[in-house]
Amino acid sequence: MVKVAENVYAVLGLFHPLGVNAGFIVTSDGVVVV
Repeated sequence: MVKVAENVYAVLGLFHPLGVNAGFIVTSDGVVVV
């Protein structure tokens, strides 16, 4: 589960660099940008 979260974080980071700075919370429903 952790590895999946890291992959999602990395992929989103590629398309939305600012999102990485804000951080992500991975939930059962998907990914929520904080």
